[in-house]
Amino acid sequence: METNKIAREVLDTMLGYLGFVAEVELDTSRDETSIQVLTGEPELLIGSRGERLDDIQYLVNRIVQTQYREAPRIRVDVSPSRSSGTKPHRRSRASRRTSRP
Repeated sequence: METNKIAREVLDTMLGYLGFVAEVELDTSRDETSIQVLTGEPELLIGSRGERLDDIQYLVNRIVQTQYREAPRIRVDVSPSRSSGTKPHRRSRASRRTSRP
């Protein structure tokens, strides 16, 4: 479907402008349209309570729906990068308070 490809391109471009190194894949295994983002820094993309990911998902949907009014809602999911081979890095409480790694 054309809207899926546009949504993928919009998200990939948006993440590039935001400075994220990520792989963006369409997930067609479910009934709903979903885009899977694989990155080595999922916690930065998701945000502390998921707000950042919600905002990105909202923007992707708005951009796609301005071009295609009847476009289905796109869901954006984030996973750790397959190539990292390790569990996602989690900062300590002290470093989160001081904003230093």
